[in-house]
Amino acid sequence: MSDVAARMLDIVAGFYEALDDAQAWNTAWLAVLRHFDARTGVLYLEKPSGLEAGATFLSMPGFDKTAQALYGGHYINLDPYTAHARRRRDIAPFLSQDVIAPERFRETEVWVDFSSKYVGAFHVMAAAPPAGAGNAARAGIHRPHDAPLFTPDDLRRYAVLMPHLSRALRLRTKLRQEARIADARAMALDNMASAVVVVDGAARVITANAPAERLEADRMITLGHRGAELGLARGADTRRLHRLIADAARGGAGGAMMASAAGSHAPFAVSVSRLPRSLAPALPTSVFDDWHPVIVIMRDVGTAVALDPNALTDLFGLTPVQAEIAMAIVAGATAEAIAEQRGRAVATVRTQVRQILHRTGADSARQLVAILARLHRFR
Repeated sequence: MSDVAARMLDIVAGFYEALDDAQAWNTAWLAVLRHFDARTGVLYLEKPSGLEAGATFLSMPGFDKTAQALYGGHYINLDPYTAHARRRRDIAPFLSQDVIAPERFRETEVWVDFSSKYVGAFHVMAAAPPAGAGNAARAGIHRPHDAPLFTPDDLRRYAVLMPHLSRALRLRTKLRQEARIADARAMALDNMASAVVVVDGAARVITANAPAERLEADRMITLGHRGAELGLARGADTRRLHRLIADAARGGAGGAMMASAAGSHAPFAVSVSRLPRSLAPALPTSVFDDWHPVIVIMRDVGTAVALDPNALTDLFGLTPVQAEIAMAIVAGATAEAIAEQRGRAVATVRTQVRQILHRTGADSARQLVAILARLHRFR
């Protein structure tokens, strides 16, 4: 393998290793600059429209803070190469001399008022690879005016890197989206009035929401450090709870029980079932090695709260329509009755029911009813 090929492989590895690490992206893009004897460069994501429209800069080697602020706040929209990238609909890179003649670029505001004074970028090689979720990357490297032009051979090697850069950025986008979803679901658990604890099949605590931590502070349950076993005030109750957890972790139905509380606290209800698949992405992969995670919900039986369809949207990722259909199923409606009520084909409703079962982790409509009925009682 030639030195050039080896450096190219190292650059590609750097893209995939960076993911959502800001410093790693800067290191990866610096490696690109070095490989092509470039002095400065930019790597940023741009979303042209919507609430999140704008640029997110990942790396700007050779730009000091003043240059970064000037470019990002003003000159980005005057840059002829950015304008060219925005018009492109493919991943192929381009050379600055193919977009605008060097003598014409010397007359532009970007060169006269910005680049010649702050960064010296004159010769450019750039591309606009897609980055997922409506984002396009702007990936440019620059040489000063007294350096050689980028060549067709440079362009060919740059083109080899762009599909890998695109895939790495798409993965970054996907991971960030999943992290936001996980954060929203964790917030939904914290906003529940019930205490919620997620455990593995051996009753070891994976995560617990704020109400559960309050129960521990009141000495009604024991959480210990994460990885310790979930416990109740009485040993007999703890042993029964662990049996229900082990059953649910192996794919069983789990169950419900009453637990005695310490001191003057009233007994409280405990529900045990498999963790819905929609909540599972928030957990580390190692959780799934031997057991399916189990969700334990605890609440004072005297303060039941009606289940809100919005809660189904937050907890399971159901659409508003799916949440309404799920509530109708819990109320005893058949697919035919739901279809008639909503003016939809029965086949359409059955497809929606299958989607609901998948998102809630239920294997059947009966199990869906059991899961939502418990949430009705324990939310």
